[in-house]
Amino acid sequence: MRHLVPLLGIDATFKSSLNIHIEYKKARQLSMSLIDYQLSETKSSEIQVGGGMRFKKVQVPIKYFGINKLKSDVNVKVDVGLRDDRTSINRLDQRETRDTRGQKVITISPSIDYILNQNVTLRFFYDRRQSIPYVSNAYPITTTRGGLMIRFLLGQ
Repeated sequence: MRHLVPLLGIDATFKSSLNIHIEYKKARQLSMSLIDYQLSETKSSEIQVGGGMRFKKVQVPIKYFGINKLKSDVNVKVDVGLRDDRTSINRLDQRETRDTRGQKVITISPSIDYILNQNVTLRFFYDRRQSIPYVSNAYPITTTRGGLMIRFLLGQ
């Protein structure tokens, strides 16, 4: 088994509060059966690209609960990923190769964090994950999540 996680990765933060994240992962696993002369190979590769920006002293135009009087920081992030998994069986005595399972997974995850004060953070998020199978006995699956999360920090 060989894992190169991450094979290549870059994290950069600039003076303007812009940050960039790029990561490339690769893995390969081989298993051989001498009983029926099969070699099973699983290959996986993944690339993730993300970025974000922090905006300082942003005033939100919401008049409820006195929020419109607050000026606070906003963090905006977007992450996009593509993962490719494929498992194939090689019949050594027949020189035949066929895929047995695998999928391509695409993820998109933007989020916005609004820091009300040092104890309360509002987070608006959206996650979409779509898998596209390589074999005909599996179905494509799309999962979507989104919403608002309120985070309270106690004990500071």
